[in-house]
Amino acid sequence: MSNKKYNFPVDYTMNQAYLGDADQALFEQIVNLGIDEMVILAQELGVDIFKVEKGVIHISMKMNESAGNKKDGNQKDDEEEGKMTMELNLNNMLRSCKTVSDEEKKRVVANYFSQVKKSLTDFLNKKETYVLKDFDYSKNLLVVQVREAGYVNNTNKGTVNMISREDIPHTVTLLGLDYDEGFRYLQHNDIKEWGVPLETLWEIAYENVKKHPVQIEVLNNPDKQFEMKVINTPNYASTQVLYLEEIFELPTPNYGVLFVIPARNSAFVHIIDKLFPAQMFIQNALQISNHFYRKMEYPVTPYLFWYYKKKFYAFEQKIDEEKGILQLEMPEKLHQIFQMMTHSN
Repeated sequence: MSNKKYNFPVDYTMNQAYLGDADQALFEQIVNLGIDEMVILAQELGVDIFKVEKGVIHISMKMNESAGNKKDGNQKDDEEEGKMTMELNLNNMLRSCKTVSDEEKKRVVANYFSQVKKSLTDFLNKKETYVLKDFDYSKNLLVVQVREAGYVNNTNKGTVNMISREDIPHTVTLLGLDYDEGFRYLQHNDIKEWGVPLETLWEIAYENVKKHPVQIEVLNNPDKQFEMKVINTPNYASTQVLYLEEIFELPTPNYGVLFVIPARNSAFVHIIDKLFPAQMFIQNALQISNHFYRKMEYPVTPYLFWYYKKKFYAFEQKIDEEKGILQLEMPEKLHQIFQMMTHSN
């Protein structure tokens, strides 16, 4: 574990997805080099680093100030209106740094942050003119993203005032803009000048997400007891489950869809047609979900869900204290449907 000290929390746990690219020593070296570069950049641009976790630097920046401006001395530290957050992934440099000298590693990291500086500077200088000031421009960029439930909270600097709602239990749906510089989550202060009702913004954003092409693979488990459809659309897989009825042709009678969304880029779906395959998917779903929840970047939730007649239900989880095992509580309506399917066989 690194002995370096910073004034923000740093978690040196490696993301399992990159274990083949680096050992712990190289990982910590790249993280520390990245933090050192970002600390300098943060001072230049007036950007805050609020945590580093699993090789990802999380930053926040004030959206009503120009690049390089400092906070007004009278501004409260907990005033988060108008802030946005961004994530910088250092893990992408691990493979290229695996077999090179220390000097070359420093050069690779410095080059990365040179590009980060350019992107952030461009973004900070033109954001109000081209994005937040012009609704006719911004409305085409409006989207939603389904993220982990704890993403918006009082302890995560820069997130507390984000515009959010819950569409799926144990998750949060965020309103934002998707454009070249990255995904930018919106806060209530951002949309004041638009003069557009919030519900209208949500409607536009949901419609815009539908325009993103859906990437789907079909998988059978080894003994072909059940079929799984995998949505792996970059950045939007966990969000596209909001449109299951539009993406998939559901059978008649319609018993709904089982799914897990372990990460932002992964959703595993089973359309209920017959009883036994559905039961097999349920038995295997948590193992699938937990594996990818731990392994993938941007985890969302390990929970299992059922979509039925435009509603999302969670399989609630509880620990059997006597047996020491995790148990799933099936939604009551699905339990009734399974009983009906049993009797009809």
